[in-house]
Amino acid sequence: MGSQLYGGSPGPGLAGSMAAEIDAAFTALRTQAGKPPVPDDSVEDLQLLFIAIARGVISHLKANEQAFAVKVDGTYPASGFPTIGVKPSP
Repeated sequence: MGSQLYGGSPGPGLAGSMAAEIDAAFTALRTQAGKPPVPDDSVEDLQLLFIAIARGVISHLKANEQAFAVKVDGTYPASGFPTIGVKPSP
């Protein structure tokens, strides 16, 4: 797991980025919906859109970091990093 948020860059810069996760989620959702794969001539435009979205989300999070707080109940772990889980959706 990386130590920084990374929106992505066109081409090989997509690997390991938030844009790559958005791309994978979009592809999975299309498959679940029974839609055909995105045409080859549209893939690059979609990836640019996903990079733009990811960069915008990261910029917004950084600009509003005061909106987030992490509370650790009990003893803070020796590693210095608490375990943070994701609560499942109802």
